[in-house]
Amino acid sequence: IERLGTPGVAYDLAFHVPSADAAPLVRAIAGARAATGIAGTLGGDVRVTGSFPRLHVDGAVAMPEGTIDGLAFRDASARVDVDAGGLRARGGHVTVGSTRTAFSALYRGDDRGVRLDARYADLADFNDLFDAGDTLGGRGRVALRFVRRGDETRTAADIAIAGLRYRRFDLGDARAAWTSHGRAVVGSIDFGGASGRLAAAGTLVVPRRAPLAEFVRESRFDGSADLDGLDLGVWLPALGYQVPVGGRIDATAQIHGRLGDPAVTTVATVRDGSIGKFPVDRFSVTASSTLDRTTLRELDLELPSVSLVGSGHFGLSPRAPVALTLRATSSDLGALSTRLFGAAYPVTGTADAEVSVDGTRASPRVAGRVDVRSATVRGVAVPEASGAFSLHGRDVVVRDAMLRLGIGSISLDGSVPLEIEPFAFGPPAARIALDFTANDVELSNFAPLLPPGSLLAGRIDGKATVGGTAGAPRLGGSLALASGSLQSPFETVALTDATARLRLDGDSARLDAFHAAAGGGTIDASGSARFADLIDPSSAVAYEFVARADKLRLALPAYGSGTIDGTLSFARLAGRTPTLAGDLRLSDGTIPFSALLVAGGGGEGGFDASAASTAVGPVQAAPPRVAFDLDLSAERNVRVRSANVDIGARGDLHVAGSLASPSLAGGFTSTGGTISYFNTVFRLTNGTVTFQPDAGLIPTLDAVATTHVINPDPNTVRNVAGSADVTLTLNGPVTNLSIGLRSDPSYERQQILGLLLNAPALGASNLFGENRGEATLYGSNSTSNLAPGVAVTRSSAGELSVAQEAFGVANAQFTRTLLAPLETTFAQAVGLSNVNVNVDYTGNVGVSARKVLGKNVNAIYGTSFGYPYRQTFGFEIKQSDSTAAQVTVFQTLGENGLSSQTPTTFLTSTGNPKYNAIQPSAGTAGFSLSLQHLF
Repeated sequence: IERLGTPGVAYDLAFHVPSADAAPLVRAIAGARAATGIAGTLGGDVRVTGSFPRLHVDGAVAMPEGTIDGLAFRDASARVDVDAGGLRARGGHVTVGSTRTAFSALYRGDDRGVRLDARYADLADFNDLFDAGDTLGGRGRVALRFVRRGDETRTAADIAIAGLRYRRFDLGDARAAWTSHGRAVVGSIDFGGASGRLAAAGTLVVPRRAPLAEFVRESRFDGSADLDGLDLGVWLPALGYQVPVGGRIDATAQIHGRLGDPAVTTVATVRDGSIGKFPVDRFSVTASSTLDRTTLRELDLELPSVSLVGSGHFGLSPRAPVALTLRATSSDLGALSTRLFGAAYPVTGTADAEVSVDGTRASPRVAGRVDVRSATVRGVAVPEASGAFSLHGRDVVVRDAMLRLGIGSISLDGSVPLEIEPFAFGPPAARIALDFTANDVELSNFAPLLPPGSLLAGRIDGKATVGGTAGAPRLGGSLALASGSLQSPFETVALTDATARLRLDGDSARLDAFHAAAGGGTIDASGSARFADLIDPSSAVAYEFVARADKLRLALPAYGSGTIDGTLSFARLAGRTPTLAGDLRLSDGTIPFSALLVAGGGGEGGFDASAASTAVGPVQAAPPRVAFDLDLSAERNVRVRSANVDIGARGDLHVAGSLASPSLAGGFTSTGGTISYFNTVFRLTNGTVTFQPDAGLIPTLDAVATTHVINPDPNTVRNVAGSADVTLTLNGPVTNLSIGLRSDPSYERQQILGLLLNAPALGASNLFGENRGEATLYGSNSTSNLAPGVAVTRSSAGELSVAQEAFGVANAQFTRTLLAPLETTFAQAVGLSNVNVNVDYTGNVGVSARKVLGKNVNAIYGTSFGYPYRQTFGFEIKQSDSTAAQVTVFQTLGENGLSSQTPTTFLTSTGNPKYNAIQPSAGTAGFSLSLQHLF
């Protein structure tokens, strides 16, 4: 082989290569670079003829199998013809996967040519040439031609792929074809499917001579492109854009000029589109652009409840000028806010906004204006609101901002420095200048923000300013309230004639001259607050506010009503826990019994605590950290009431601890009252409510109450008078009360409950341990043996009539709702401890009174207003709960004998019913002395 280069020698040689490594042969023939990435075996038959340097090589070569850059192929073969003028390959074939491609090539002098033709190509066969994520798919024909003869170049392509896929994106069917002659290339491309179609056609003219780096920029293209239903949800991710935009685009584009700076005119519309949460009703844009500048000729965007139009131009370089104008209109702010925030928001009205952008891309200036008309916000009417703003760099300037309410207006002017990333005030040294002005703002404008049934009035005037710098802002100005009033379902006594002034000075705010009246009383308040950091007002703030009440009448249905006197302060030192302190005195007030149940539910033992409580309204959230130092006093005419409780109270309570762990100490003593139990009114003999510091909010109740009921017991020995006195005792925490019952005459608990429920009237004939017609061992059931007057109230079996039962229920309600309040008021007016009025079924009316003379001595008085008329006067000495003495003097006018009644029948003034039984039942005048000890 080495001798083939000897001049003058003619050769005619035949070579047979059964199998050889292809890489060294390719490297030897075409150079080391050509053999890179080639592996496989090469074989064939070659004939060499002629003499050097005009040798001619002709033959058939084949590679049964091999790889090129990792792509496996097989059955590669071609007829080669090589001489001093160049190389030519004819009739070539190669198979990759299932794709068989025919090829030919020419490299001779200045002539170049390549032909590839795969009629049934499967693009997936070539995926080994790409990374794992960059895969292809699709089947069809691929035919390419490239020929260059001297300075003339011709190219041609005909590609038709069904089911074209790139990565995970199905692009549909594709067809591309072009031909070139000289410097002009005429072609077209059309592909698409369910994700939309793209069709483009045009002519590309390449430069005659240009460096490779400038070849593309200097090429010229004239053509057009059409998009039909292009799915943004498919194509934007395919192009690497992850944005919340969807829909289908129909567009037409015209492209003209050099590829280095083409002129593109586009008309595009979007259908079934969406931008974030907003469906796009209509979107169209007409624009022209180059690589350096885009002109937006018309932008029209229609979203639910808002439309946007715009125009202008902008450049892509940092110093390129920007000039854009946008105008937005909303005909329904409520629907717009629902779209923005994902939930219905109580706002109505219409709005217009204009925004213009100029300057450069690196330093834009933004200016705009917003106008709102016929709006409401949570029911507050805003007939008009407007304002202009501008943004340049870090400065935001607000001008002519005005909020016109139903009565009065609010204006805002000034500038604020901002840092965009991250969004904050700044930089610290930047100046702030804001003016806030309230012009005759009537508070009734904001009444819809309060609960239904509320009344709000008053006028606010003044001006507040914010100056200084972003790092150290300063406050200034003052605001004044005049003729203010407030009434709501939470406080039904109107707060009237309210006046106040708020002064702002540097880093502090001061409340001066707050004054208001309510129910004939007044409240005055003042205070101040100092902020260590106005950027974060909650940090290191110190304040002190003091309120003084003078006969201030309040009525809070959830918490009670009454007249308040005293002072209340709320203060905090910087870094300390706020403290609520004061000395408040309540008089002429009523407190719901539910206030005693604030820490838990009702009691036990048959007492219906749920019936005792009243409906409690929503409790306003209190500050998370508050300490207490409160002295609360119940003075004259303070009562605790509910559906079945009406008790007077007097006492003192100290509240300490904190909101999380309150501590209460003190107690309240009863000044008389009633408790309804089983439709029976019990008059309170004595009662106390005490709070212990270790018990938190739960008080301890200790009370004794008595009542006088008709006694249908047929036993005349045990039931002398035909009536019974029942004593009710309540002891323990209000959340777990212990209920006790005792009676005179003495009965068991079930019998006492039967008396209270009038069980005999319901047919309970065995209530007192005997049946009709049967004798009893401890007394007589004969009606003839009853005391005079007793027979009219019961039958021989001890049963009450329906009328008597109805009278008992009505009398209980009459006593609780009318007699008891009058008794309490009269007793307080004349200085008595209590006064009781009794009415029985026979029509007898009696009055009893009590006056405390000493620690254990009471003066007692009783009188009747029927026939015969009788008065009783005496003294009671009660040494203990088990030992008592009583002396009484009585006088009777009218009939007096066996047929008359004694005051015992209807008077219960002593508080110990057993004393009444020993009063004499006959005579016109006299006295009795009793000493009793209970074992």
